[in-house]
Amino acid sequence: MTDEKKIRLKPNIIDFTIILLIIGVLVGVAVRYDLASKISADSRQVEAEVTFLIEGIRDTSVAALVEGDEFYWVQNDMYIGRLKEAVQSAPARIYVVRDDMVISSTVNPERYDATGTLVVSGLMEDGGFMLNGTQYIGPGKQMNVKSRNIKVNITIMSISIPSDDGAAEN
Repeated sequence: MTDEKKIRLKPNIIDFTIILLIIGVLVGVAVRYDLASKISADSRQVEAEVTFLIEGIRDTSVAALVEGDEFYWVQNDMYIGRLKEAVQSAPARIYVVRDDMVISSTVNPERYDATGTLVVSGLMEDGGFMLNGTQYIGPGKQMNVKSRNIKVNITIMSISIPSDDGAAEN
């Protein structure tokens, strides 16, 4: 019979120290990147509709706003959402102050004001809507956005969360 040695692994204090160190690193990473709140925030995200206004663009720019295009926020280099449907446009209004200090309005036939709706994802908080859970947006906010076809400034008019029965909530 040959001498067979049975190798038994005996954990010692160094093994326990290494295991505790690895657990500590994992906990530190989770705390540093706030993973727990991000995981819970992702589960609370809702789909919302953002109505926007673009003022004074040309007819070719109106045609570049294509239904289904994905839009990105230029300043923050982040995805916003997709254009829900074709935009509505009307000739742009120009307001002129005359010499007698009376304000009158006229239409500029070469420029258009367009409104549209983006479908976005985010969190509805007490302070407003958090786009993708990180960036506040609300009515009156101006954003420089781009899609595959156009780069333009928009003004947010409203944010609504469609309910299951088809009605929208603000």
